[in-house]
Amino acid sequence: MLETLGIGASLREERVRRGLTLDAVETDTRIRGRYLEAIEDERWDELPAEAYAKGFLRTYASYLELDPQQFLAAFRRARREVEEPIAPLPQPPYEASGRRVVALGAGLAVLAVVLAVGAWRLTGGEPAAATGPTTVVGAPPASAAEASSTGGTQRARPAPGAPLVLAARADTWLDVRLHGPRGRRVWSGTLKQGRRLRLGVGRELWLRAGRPDALRARLGTRRVRVPASSTFTATQAGLRAA
Repeated sequence: MLETLGIGASLREERVRRGLTLDAVETDTRIRGRYLEAIEDERWDELPAEAYAKGFLRTYASYLELDPQQFLAAFRRARREVEEPIAPLPQPPYEASGRRVVALGAGLAVLAVVLAVGAWRLTGGEPAAATGPTTVVGAPPASAAEASSTGGTQRARPAPGAPLVLAARADTWLDVRLHGPRGRRVWSGTLKQGRRLRLGVGRELWLRAGRPDALRARLGTRRVRVPASSTFTATQAGLRAA
């Protein structure tokens, strides 16, 4: 059950099977109801500290006559996965430096000059015949009229939708799914203070945040407001409370 349902769902299912309410468990275990609910939803950042989370988890599992060691082992595995989250879109860990982009452009320009000189020498000093349109790094793309005049038939690909970038002002737990709370999970973990998460919003996303007030959001170059609700959806139109 633990392998298929996960930590929180396994505890909830066993509690319901025994006909117990959260209030009854709170009375018997002396664990606050909001902490029990956070454990069942696996909102670990809402617990006072990781040591408390382990203690509460051990007590709760033992109270339901489940093996606490199995739940603690699953909790440690989940925390290791959270510490090394994988973003849903390929991206460097931090934004590229402007200096690096300039240096790359300069290096490519030098390489182009070297190749041109080599071609000039091989042809005995005569300029090499052009074999097609030349693309300059950093230059704007040719217009449709220019493409037709050179006989080009390749059509420009439509630009993808603007990505949603979430920046954390403080550590906050985050769960991202497609379409709704039961949709396929895209990303789950703790977004650390100062880190960013880049998400594609070609399809509607459903998000649950432990601390929505700790998030700042941009949709492409446009800053968008993060709803105060702990659950909200994201589309190309923006963010709205779920």
